[in-house]
This record gives sequence, structure tokens and C-alpha cells, in this order.
Amino acid sequence: MYEATFFISALSIFFVIIYSLSTYYMLHQTIPLWGPLNVFDLMGLVIGAIFTVNAIEVYIKFRVRPFGRIAADVLLTIFLLLVASDLAGYMLGKVGTYALLTDLAIYTVVGLITLITLGILRNKYGKAKVEASQDLKALAYGELEALSDLSGGSLDLIDDTKDLVIEYRGDLNSLSSVICRASLIKRIWIINDAVEKPLVKLDRSRYRVLRRGRRGDAVIIDLRIARLLVNLARTNENKIFLDPFVGSGVIAQEALMIGAHVIGIDIDLRYVKSLVGNAYVDTVNSDSLLSPIKDESIHAIATDPPYNKLSISEVDLDSLYRKFAEEAFRILRSGGYVAFSHPTYVDSLDWFLSTGLELVINGLQYVHGGLTRLIYVFRKP
Repeated sequence: MYEATFFISALSIFFVIIYSLSTYYMLHQTIPLWGPLNVFDLMGLVIGAIFTVNAIEVYIKFRVRPFGRIAADVLLTIFLLLVASDLAGYMLGKVGTYALLTDLAIYTVVGLITLITLGILRNKYGKAKVEASQDLKALAYGELEALSDLSGGSLDLIDDTKDLVIEYRGDLNSLSSVICRASLIKRIWIINDAVEKPLVKLDRSRYRVLRRGRRGDAVIIDLRIARLLVNLARTNENKIFLDPFVGSGVIAQEALMIGAHVIGIDIDLRYVKSLVGNAYVDTVNSDSLLSPIKDESIHAIATDPPYNKLSISEVDLDSLYRKFAEEAFRILRSGGYVAFSHPTYVDSLDWFLSTGLELVINGLQYVHGGLTRLIYVFRKP
């Protein structure tokens, strides 16, 4: 890929040299094409077009902003060189006034098109620095990647030594509009020519209100992790979201706040009754491993399955996660995601991979001395 970029650059320079030399000796004296337009006018237009394509290709291949300024400087230099060549030909009587004005118009139009193209690309491709929760940095990058997907963009990780430094490809305005729902991301700066410009600063205070614990018999998940799971599952507005082990409904409420159509299933009737008053959540009292959900009807699944030590479930863990994996694959639409968490002593990876689901990301959450949780995200191809 890089060879093509350098080839176009070398070809552009070669044409510029030939064009400049020919101006001094014979510009507009021979090889007319149409009216005042001749071969050398056409060559000037082609050179401008080549540099426009080259600038776009550099952005696509390298995807870093400093090339925007370099490309603009090169374009200005070439523009001045071509103008000087025409003026020299005009002063020597080799170039007529009409032909001179025609050339200048061609160079100006091509130059403006290139600069406008570069300006558009500067909004589409850029480098950013992200301040995220240090205890969950790997999962913060996963959340950022998920929100980037929802905004129609994509990203690559450059450095995670301190903050996350990424290369982003997409509309920055779309990213800033969706990033406000993040749970682990605090601030984002856009890096432009070594200058950092704040894009968004988020208030994460609401996630300090509810930490993991119990409410009666129900296990209450950390509110920050509940929102994280919803984001990792790429839950989106007006899409169908399912929590098959809804329990107290904390995860379901987070999905509801985003604007998803929420379905909650639980085998324990007490939990279902506690959610019945919420007119915006469809609740089902059923065994989630034998649910009435249609095949390939769910866009996103996020849940916190039971795992005995902190729950009231008596089901065999191995059977539970095996059947959960099979059920998730059955009801997810193609391209849908499932995100869930469980303690590290639970082994579920092989069950999900065996169904055909693709592992997207996993990470650890340290809860306390006796509990570390593993968070998985899978995608249905």
C-alpha cells in the first residue's frame, strides 16, 4: 500500500519538473487541444488532480493529522511554482494573457478542491487521547470501541501507557454525541499537530451512588458495570435488548435509559413482580434457558448470570453457562452482541466459542479480596 503512495508522489514531482521546464522554452507555443487550452494546461490540471488523490491516499493509509498540514504546504509550493512558470512565460512573450488567466483559474480551482478535501478528511480522521478508569483500562478501550461502532466509526489503539491514545476514523461529532453514555470514559482530547483540544468531559458521579451488594435476596450489580455491559453489547436506541437473568433490573434500567426496547426474563416470580410496575420493560416469568424468545430476534444481550456464591441459584454452573451460550446464539441476530460477567472461578469461554460466537474482548474487574470478575463480550457472525 505504501509503495503506491510513494509512486504517486514521485510521479507528481516528475510531472511538475517537466511542466516547469517546458514553460520556459515552449509553453503555449505548440500542441493546441481546444481554443486557448493546450496540452500543458491539461497537464497542469492532471498534476493538481494527482496531488488531490495523493493527499486523500496519504490520509487513508496513514490516518494521522500531521499529513494534512504537510500536504497543504506541498500543494501551496507546487501552486506557487506553477504560477511562477506561467508568469515567466508571460513576461518572455511565450504565454498570452487569456492563457495565463486560464491557467491561474485551473490551478486555483484544483487547489481549493484539494484544501476542501483535506478539511473534510481532518474531521473524518484524527488522533485522540482518552482519560478512562485506570482499574478497568482494558475494558474502557472495549467500551470506547463499542461506542465508536455505534457512531459509525472505527479506531486503533496507539498507546495505553497512561491514558488511551487512539487513531479514530469517523465523524467526530457523531462520536461526541454517543460518548456521553460511557461509564468508564472521563475525558477525550483531540490531538491536532501536537495540540490537544478537549472534545468532551463527562460527569461520572452517578456511578458512585450504587455499588455491588444485596437488596433483600437480590444481588445488586455495580451500576458502573451495568452500564458498561449495556455499552459493550452495542445496545442502541429503538433496538431490542434482553437481560435473560434480569433479577433486580439494574442492567435493564440502564438499557432503558439509552432508549432500547427492553425485555427482562427471570425464573423467580418475585423479581418479575418488582418490575411489573415499569411500563417500559417487558417482563417474562420463565426459565431463561428455555425462553419463549423467537430465533434471531434480539439485537443485544447484557446480563449478570447467577453463579451460586453470591446468588440464590442452585443450578449446576456448567449446565447453566452451556445452555446460556446455546440460547444466546439462537436468539441473537447476525451481528448482535452478548456481554456478561461472572467470577473467575467460572469457566464459560469454551461453551460460547463452541456455538460459533466470536470473542470480541474480555477483561478483569477486581471487586474485593475474595472476588475478581471476568467480563466477556461475544459477537454472532
